[in-house]
Amino acid sequence: MTNLIRIGENRAIAVALIISFSFLAATPRVEASLVTTDVIYQAEYGSGDMAAVGRVLENKVVSQRLADLGYTKTQINERLARLTVEERHQLATQIEALTPGGEVLGAIVTILIIAILVVVLLKLVDKKIIIR
Repeated sequence: MTNLIRIGENRAIAVALIISFSFLAATPRVEASLVTTDVIYQAEYGSGDMAAVGRVLENKVVSQRLADLGYTKTQINERLARLTVEERHQLATQIEALTPGGEVLGAIVTILIIAILVVVLLKLVDKKIIIR
């Protein structure tokens, strides 16, 4: 009788091991290596910087001014492709600093949201605002 119990226990252990090893075999293989600073910098800033530069180049005034100076779109794209990640980030930062009205618009929206919240809160507590 004890032999039958041991055989049953051994089978249960064998089935549990087979299931666990099959899960281990199904996991994907992962490889790791050292990542250079350029790769990290590109991943962090690269796509956003190129999008910012692209938005500015799509502006009619900017593209017309560059055309007046004698630059073609291919020359501009070649020059942008030669920029390092740091230079592209610096260019995008300078472009964002030149964007007119960026800070003013944000301040106006913030003030409007605060005013709306104050009015909603006063309505919730049944207070009335009387302007004469």
